[in-house]
Amino acid sequence: MKSPKKWLQAMAGIGVSVALLWWLLRDVHPGEVKAALLAADWRIFLLAPASWFTTWLLRSVRWRFLLEPPTPPYRLRWDANAIGFFALMVLPLRIGEVLRAAVLSREEPRPFAACAASIVLERIFDMIAVLLLLGGALLTLDPARASVVNPTLLKAMKTMGALLAVGVLALPVVVRFGPAFARRFGRLGGHAATFLEAVGAVRGLRLAGTLATTVVIWIANVAAFYYAARAFSVHPGVSIGDEIGWAGSAFMLGATCLAIAAPSSPGFFGTFHAGAAAGLAVYGFGKNEIIPFVLATHMANFLMTLALGGEAILHRGWKLDMGETVE
Repeated sequence: MKSPKKWLQAMAGIGVSVALLWWLLRDVHPGEVKAALLAADWRIFLLAPASWFTTWLLRSVRWRFLLEPPTPPYRLRWDANAIGFFALMVLPLRIGEVLRAAVLSREEPRPFAACAASIVLERIFDMIAVLLLLGGALLTLDPARASVVNPTLLKAMKTMGALLAVGVLALPVVVRFGPAFARRFGRLGGHAATFLEAVGAVRGLRLAGTLATTVVIWIANVAAFYYAARAFSVHPGVSIGDEIGWAGSAFMLGATCLAIAAPSSPGFFGTFHAGAAAGLAVYGFGKNEIIPFVLATHMANFLMTLALGGEAILHRGWKLDMGETVE
């Protein structure tokens, strides 16, 4: 990473993470955070990493539907994903996404561009799932639970949820007829047409497999947030998960996904915490209730990713030398 521009981008991401963490933690009482962590039900919490592990298994299954035949072995797809996600935790500039394609193309005679294109397609389907989740969660947001939200703002949020849901459900029509229409609008329209054609290229059994695995992946992601929230109590016998339910967990997940799309340090420090905290703040929780949950959930995801990625690196004997890839 010799380019000054890339160094500036990396430093800017770290700055965003530091600023967000400072803002989130500045009014928090360490004693209350420690007490909440000690009081958490870690047996329930373990269902969160178990749910995330399920998403890892299924992501490697889904990748076969997004790659042109012949299909790479499952273990190679697993290792490429795990090494790439590991890199997202420790290297700047989202290099991990590039590394996933690099591992696959290095270990198998397959063009790097084809591997990268399949990852772009994967992220498109993930983005559609997140928007649908967020839209559905906004539509079902209970005014009694989201009592801190101004009624006018709540109505606007529900309207936005409806628009998101309708937009996603209308996507098949847009994919079918959109490219020809988009090309009328110059270069930007051409990019939009290419995007829609990439989505439309996945059809038949490949599309069915991609959709089925994507649905289960994101249900498992919601489950991870729900079970993590169930582990932290706000009142005797009442947990955060009890208060927000599955819809609130989906809303929190959607907010977190939007937040981690912003520039940050490796590992999504700060952005993950801010997104999850914002999702919970809607339900009236204070910082001293939110922060223990957010810290534990992020750290569990972070450490699990390092462990699984480290195992994949040892299995492949792969050296993390990204000098040529990121130049």
